[in-house]
Amino acid sequence: MKISASIYSDKKRNLTEVIKDLNDNQVDLLHVDCNDNLDVFNDIKIIRNLCDIPIDLHIITDNPSKYYKLLEENPVEYLTFQHEQLKESINIPNTITGKRGIAITSKTPISIFDQYSKFDFILIMATTPGMSGGHFNTINFTKIRQFRNHYPDKSIHVDGGVTAEVSFIIRNMGVSVAVSGSYLFSSSTIGNALMNLTRREIESHF
Repeated sequence: MKISASIYSDKKRNLTEVIKDLNDNQVDLLHVDCNDNLDVFNDIKIIRNLCDIPIDLHIITDNPSKYYKLLEENPVEYLTFQHEQLKESINIPNTITGKRGIAITSKTPISIFDQYSKFDFILIMATTPGMSGGHFNTINFTKIRQFRNHYPDKSIHVDGGVTAEVSFIIRNMGVSVAVSGSYLFSSSTIGNALMNLTRREIESHF
């Protein structure tokens, strides 16, 4: 399972310092949250000049089409749109590269993925989107199992409340990517947090 570092969860350092630290510790992906803010692409340009770590972009908007030109000019490796905010259909042009995903909150049934059957993955939001430091909603363990049974060829990403314990469980459930923010940056070092998130054995209270 890959760890995607939610870069805006570090409130103490500037973007350059955060990216250099994550790069030094060889994190797998950089998770970039875009809450309908086109300025995020300025940060993506900065990231591209600092490292080669794949970018995992999560866009919350009611109008995906206004991002297509920017995505053509600034390609990312993983592109996700949030389902609940949409007011138009997602019709991503073939000129936009990268794996495509749809994000859902804990209240949304996984069956909506039928609408996005050509996409590569689902992103399950295990806490409230856009709020760092929340607790993992355990209903999502069931949703992970359901999704894996219904869509065995698709990947599962999880964002929200991913501690070392949760990481261990979802990794063994077949999750491909775990997004980590507050846990990653509240630890003594990034390296120590990454070690805990990828441990092969851990005591669980779930």
